[in-house]
Amino acid sequence: MSPRSRPGSRTVYRVGLPGLIVVPQADVALMRFYQDVDGLCRILERADRYTAAYAAEFLADIGGPTAADALLRCLRDPAEDRLLVAAVARCLGQLGERRAVPDLIAALHRDDWSFPPDEVIRALGDVGDPRAVQPLLDMLIPYTPQWREVLEAIVRIGDASAVPGLLAALWDLLPRADGSSGDALGTEAVRTLGRLGSPRAAGALAFLVASSAMPSGLRRAAAEALRQIDVTIASGYGRLTFAEAALSDPDQRISEAIAEVLSSTPGGLQRLRWSVSNADPAVRRSVCHGLGTEGDPEDLPALRIRLSEDANPTVRRAAAHAIARIGGHEAMAALVEALGDGEIHEDVTHALAALQPPPAARLLTLLTDGTDQQRHGAATALGLLGDRRAAPKLLGLLPDATALLVRTAAVDALGRLRHLPAATPLIGLLTDPETPGSLRARAACALGRLGAPEAEPALRAALGEPIESIRLRAAEALGMLPGSPQAVDSLAQATTDRSRDVQAAALQALGNFGATARPALRTLLATAEGWLRSDVVSLLAQCADIDDLDTLTAIAIEDDMPAGRHAVDGIARLRDPRTINALRRIVEGPEELGCRFPGDLRGAALRGLSRIDDPAAARAVLEYYMSDVGDVAHGAAREAVNTLAGRTGST
Repeated sequence: MSPRSRPGSRTVYRVGLPGLIVVPQADVALMRFYQDVDGLCRILERADRYTAAYAAEFLADIGGPTAADALLRCLRDPAEDRLLVAAVARCLGQLGERRAVPDLIAALHRDDWSFPPDEVIRALGDVGDPRAVQPLLDMLIPYTPQWREVLEAIVRIGDASAVPGLLAALWDLLPRADGSSGDALGTEAVRTLGRLGSPRAAGALAFLVASSAMPSGLRRAAAEALRQIDVTIASGYGRLTFAEAALSDPDQRISEAIAEVLSSTPGGLQRLRWSVSNADPAVRRSVCHGLGTEGDPEDLPALRIRLSEDANPTVRRAAAHAIARIGGHEAMAALVEALGDGEIHEDVTHALAALQPPPAARLLTLLTDGTDQQRHGAATALGLLGDRRAAPKLLGLLPDATALLVRTAAVDALGRLRHLPAATPLIGLLTDPETPGSLRARAACALGRLGAPEAEPALRAALGEPIESIRLRAAEALGMLPGSPQAVDSLAQATTDRSRDVQAAALQALGNFGATARPALRTLLATAEGWLRSDVVSLLAQCADIDDLDTLTAIAIEDDMPAGRHAVDGIARLRDPRTINALRRIVEGPEELGCRFPGDLRGAALRGLSRIDDPAAARAVLEYYMSDVGDVAHGAAREAVNTLAGRTGST
């Protein structure tokens, strides 16, 4: 058959499976199965365009010089149609074949299609040859529908020579007041400059950040792009002066990004230091963030003033985190002093925990000698640090006489430390009706982290509490324990809780038990509806055994997504020859199933068949590949054939 007259119809061939009549795809699949490169090359040159495209894919999967040469010959034939050229281009990109670059560039301008093919553009990106940069840039102006693919290909090539051309094109890609260019294209071009990482783009990006007329999304992308560039190389602060105005930007992501960028150059760092007392609190906040990024102890005195004296809590919060990044004894002292600041207490606590080296000794002292705020912060920080030396002192903070905020922090810390001797007093807190509900809920959470089996009865009882937060934490905690039959029953009942959050937590806890929860999940499946049914199917699929095959098969065929997909995944996970007929049934129909979501279910079933070491499973995969409806899950069928070939040692 001449390549110049490839028909679109599919002829019927007879090939290696006895008694099996197949269309060309199956011939190709068997050649892949036996790694018949020469046969695939002949198919590529002589078969109809559909079959030739399938042969090209398998040649790329096998690889090697013979396969590459055949694909190159096909690409260079000017008479080949668009479908086959696109497929061959994709395959040459998969192989990273540099010899194809001139022909791929030429294919961008073929006259027999109305727009450049996505596959050719992607192939040029996959090959990664700088020769493709300028032809790709030329496609951006005038506007091309494939601009996303073009920019992604330029990034994958990763050559700095793209930056000048992209900068030159950028101004034509930015949004216009008359709407002649869209936000998305300009924003993606800006992100591309950042991903290329060239300092040559720094000035233009800084200008965009400061341009109030530009959409906020584009300006944010420019700020993030500057973060990705080493502005200390060939740029310095001079090219960033435009961006300084963005320190006061109401978008915190923009202002903090610019502060980080400025701090990386000597000139920019000096400008930040001059602005630490700026009248605008937004600028002070950004400056604190930037000084913390640099982490120079020289900035500690100015940051301490911001932490202790600034009227704006967002500035004090930024100063606390900046001081933590600098570290050292003076930083620790400043943060300890700030523990009494109720507006930023949590941030100061986490900043203390982040200090290097950790101030464990000072925090242990504060547990006994500090104010309530300081003991709360010390307990939280010691829990975050995982310092087990704190456990005995934390136990001493649980009695009623202690302030509630301190008891709360002690309970959380004991849970994080997984201090098993704390189980008994924590159970006491959980079961005491006089204890505040918030503390009882935290006690339940801590008991789950401890993983103490003796806490199970108290946690099961807590599932009946009127306070939702207690029920929620008790359900979560039960899921962290070994999982007795009694716990399974209690959690199964909790899936009918009036709170959807408690239902979800109980169901997830059952899922944590694995096979132990299988009977309960089967029972729930009979009554569960909506989102709950889908989640039950998902959990059952993860722990299913062969006895669940009929149930999962019925769900796969009758239920909508995502329950149907969960069911197919559960069947495939069994990897049992007894599932072959069920998987074949899912692959082959019914037709209404294929119309709703052909690729997901059939693809999952094909992958499942390919993992079963049985000739009948292999036959099912090949029969699907040969079928007229093969295109609906072609990628999965191709993957399945490759899996079969790999397992049989054909590769």
